[in-house]
Amino acid sequence: MVYKILISLLLIASLTSGQSKKELKKLGVKSETILIKKADGSLVKDSFERYDKNGNLLEMTEYSQDGKVKERKVAKYNADKQKTEEVVYDQNQKVLSKEVIKYNNLGEKTEEWLYGKDNLLKTKAVFKYDSRGLKKEKKVFDPAGKLLQHKVYQYEF
Repeated sequence: MVYKILISLLLIASLTSGQSKKELKKLGVKSETILIKKADGSLVKDSFERYDKNGNLLEMTEYSQDGKVKERKVAKYNADKQKTEEVVYDQNQKVLSKEVIKYNNLGEKTEEWLYGKDNLLKTKAVFKYDSRGLKKEKKVFDPAGKLLQHKVYQYEF
């Protein structure tokens, strides 16, 4: 019986590992658990992922070699299936970081706000697009509004 469960888990893991959101949605995958079989034959969780009905990753938990939670990420999505928030927790379920994402009416990401474990703003990124919807630039600012990084995107057709 244990072998049947293990084979089922491995089959599900092989189906979901590296799968696109479209494939996850089509297959109706709700979650994926990856187990590691140690030399002594014992099984330890490596990771767990939970998906919504659209194949969006809602939760991802990574485990240490002793099977304890190492890090957990939880995401939220809007009605347009775009990620709007991701919170990262440590092994004690304390917030390490929080990312808030905003989009324009065309569905283009316009802002990313990154908060630290103290819930204070660390950086703000602003995105601009050309008339074709291609990303033109990304500017990253510190909490005081000082420019930290400016990326310019160039395309060749």
